[in-house]
Amino acid sequence: MKKKRKNILLIAGMLLALLVGILVYTDYTQEQIYQESTENLLSTYGQSAKTFTMFAQRNWNILTDWDSYLGALAERGEQEGQWQEYIAQKATWQYTDFYLFNEQCEFWTTAGRQGTAEHMRAAFEELYTANEPVITSYTSSQGVRKIMFAMPMEQPLQLGDTTYTALAVSYDNAVLEKLLGSMVYEGQSDCYIVRSNGNIVLSTEPKSEIPEQMTNLFDYLEANVKADQPYFDEMRKNLPLQYKGSVSYTFNRKRYYMVYQPVGVKDWAIIGIVPTNVMDAGMRQVQMFTIALLV
Repeated sequence: MKKKRKNILLIAGMLLALLVGILVYTDYTQEQIYQESTENLLSTYGQSAKTFTMFAQRNWNILTDWDSYLGALAERGEQEGQWQEYIAQKATWQYTDFYLFNEQCEFWTTAGRQGTAEHMRAAFEELYTANEPVITSYTSSQGVRKIMFAMPMEQPLQLGDTTYTALAVSYDNAVLEKLLGSMVYEGQSDCYIVRSNGNIVLSTEPKSEIPEQMTNLFDYLEANVKADQPYFDEMRKNLPLQYKGSVSYTFNRKRYYMVYQPVGVKDWAIIGIVPTNVMDAGMRQVQMFTIALLV
């Protein structure tokens, strides 16, 4: 009887040890999965950040060069030749149009279109309020989301009866989506370009349950998701210092990874959001296989 009781206690002890081992291993692998997943995300969006920075710089260079000699070309009536060069490179650059415009929303494009663009008024007003180069977005008269790089001209330009004071180049939002790698992670990733305070500059079409229309990403998340507050506080401190990091949170019973890092333009950062199940699927299969072997 004593031997039987001893065997039962021994088996119970072994089962308890096995259970403790599984729990310790699960905690360990959970931490490893988080670390590896966030490192992979930071690497992916780090490449997207570099690509965006080069894309932005190319557009600033183009607009600056255009501004520097457009006046001289116009005086000689030779601007049409330069505009034809831009048109010829449209497929390569994937831009929608080059614009001259003014405070009254009057525009003139390299393709020869002229008129007034009320749907772009907010984008134009942002430029004139800032009085410096801006990257902004708007929805075209056909309902297509656009990205616009715009800057004030050094000298106003008179063409016909209209004076233009700024210039811009615009792209379909699909170009931005492709640029920032929105199709990675099975097309389920969200991507934002934000200022260090969380105000959204640009965004891809959201694949998560976060609504599209908002001003500040961080304020929305803090008000609507479940996460450890210290991680959000750390993120708010890190971004003005141009540091990178990660936050995980729960939204509508789904877990998400969010990573952030600077893009090299002003105080802006790139934010990537991906469901944890998309990132962790392969690693969790290894975890469950290992636990099965232990059992």
